[in-house]
Amino acid sequence: EEPPSPESRPIVISKHFDAQLIEIVQRYRQRTEQYKEKVIDPYASSPERSPPV
Repeated sequence: EEPPSPESRPIVISKHFDAQLIEIVQRYRQRTEQYKEKVIDPYASSPERSPPV
């Protein structure tokens, strides 16, 4: 899904704040996809480091 173009989004407070919000939303979408894959395959490796044994 393509993010809306900057012209179609209203700027809430400032361009900097808007850019930060867009980045946060993109990260959450990526994490959601990773967790969906993890639910499908619970034995898939995690992107996080495993703790030392």
